Amino acid sequence: PTPKRLRVAYEDYRTLILKGCGSAQDRAIVHILYHTGMRASEFCGIQREHIHLDKQELFIPKAKCHKQRLLGLNKVACAAFSKYLKHYPKREAEYLFLDDLGHPMTKCGLYA
Repeated sequence: PTPKRLRVAYEDYRTLILKGCGSAQDRAIVHILYHTGMRASEFCGIQREHIHLDKQELFIPKAKCHKQRLLGLNKVACAAFSKYLKHYPKREAEYLFLDDLGHPMTKCGLYA
């Protein structure tokens, strides 16, 4: 178990980061990465068909070492995905998260 002091510090940092988010996409990115612990490369590869909000699951077809993995989503992560999908309901792109030019987000773009 994580000591209470560390949990509070993590929550404080997350709150500060969320205050700096300017878009629904940025807020969704922070919530999803924070609450799932997924790798940046896995996040950049998310497609709409990988998300199963009714089952609270996220399927990662190309995880580390080319293995598949299934992530459980908590209520906060599901809410972040739902809110994001409401802002971008008819995205034609294969990938769910895109950069400013409409290309699939990369790890470098995610870190920027």
